[in-house]
Amino acid sequence: MSPRSLEAVPFTDRSTSNQIVTLPGGETGYSLAGQLDPEEAKHITIINHGLPNSRWCIGPAHNMAKEEGVMMLCPERPGFGNTPYRTTMNTILDYPKDIEALIHEIRSGNLREHINPDIPISMIGVSGGAPATVACAHELPEDALNKIVVVNGMGPYGMEDSTRGMPWYQKLLFWNANHDKFLPLRPLNFAFRWANLAGLKVVQKLTQWFPQWAVKKMPHGNAYDTDVAVAYRQMLHKDALEATKQGIRGLAREIVKISNDWGFDPANIKTGNRVHIFSATEDTSVPPANATNILRAIGDPKKATHQQEAGYDHLMVFSIMPLILDDICGLGLEDLIEEEKDLITTLRDFNGGLASEEDFQRAVEAARAVERRRN
Repeated sequence: MSPRSLEAVPFTDRSTSNQIVTLPGGETGYSLAGQLDPEEAKHITIINHGLPNSRWCIGPAHNMAKEEGVMMLCPERPGFGNTPYRTTMNTILDYPKDIEALIHEIRSGNLREHINPDIPISMIGVSGGAPATVACAHELPEDALNKIVVVNGMGPYGMEDSTRGMPWYQKLLFWNANHDKFLPLRPLNFAFRWANLAGLKVVQKLTQWFPQWAVKKMPHGNAYDTDVAVAYRQMLHKDALEATKQGIRGLAREIVKISNDWGFDPANIKTGNRVHIFSATEDTSVPPANATNILRAIGDPKKATHQQEAGYDHLMVFSIMPLILDDICGLGLEDLIEEEKDLITTLRDFNGGLASEEDFQRAVEAARAVERRRN
């Protein structure tokens, strides 16, 4: 089916919305959205979904991404949607291994039918997908991703005000999950675990049985009365059901993972994998203090930037998607300055006989690569 004919098919029914790839962790479901023509796409953006989301969560951003010439790719983590639950290879640090393998699949041309292997790849982590995104910044080579962005992302649970402003039941989920592993008395561990499983199961069933109630309860992205708001809230309701169709083990495990030690120190992310953080002032699902906490955990302003948007809530990602895509597809002034500085330095050294012709040519090619990314 051609990209043009796909447009007439509901997003969830498209073949490109229901793909499978085998990665080190096992079979992984993923979807594509935005510019679906590999020859027309200028950029690939990997989306790390939130909770409870599936590969379909990128559906509401399809048209915006298409206008920007961006192909979105959303892989599902274990236990969500079409990705089977795993008892192994299911830590936060296992996720970058899958992403690195996915990038290899793209670059090697194994997914060429749908994805151009030669265009830049970036990443957006949303909500509960933020820890996995920061892990990718920590683990992946600096040349793997062009840009790394976090939107309304959950920071380290133990840092200040991470749950302040959350609804009480959401606070309880995180508190239970945080105590799941570390209490010395195992019966209490299981009590907290089963409390979360029971609570999540109730929410899953309420979402399934009372869809109108569920849609009304969803964040609105600062657009309560628009057709777009209604459409994407309905889409996300369907997405939540798809995310939990295997049950709620994957969701419960994910909450435990992000509520405890992430298994790495964010301060040690690579400088070349700088994380650009967006947060919303009115977000109660993931309070904006989490953006500050991620910044504090990373520590180095060269490794992270933060932009806060006033008046938006947790689904801000759809409201400001053009801004985010511009940030991803464009090139920051500070990046350009660094590349130009390197070129000027090399040129000066070359003229003075300090640099070889090979060094000079490498600097020129680096500057040209920057210009290509910018365009």
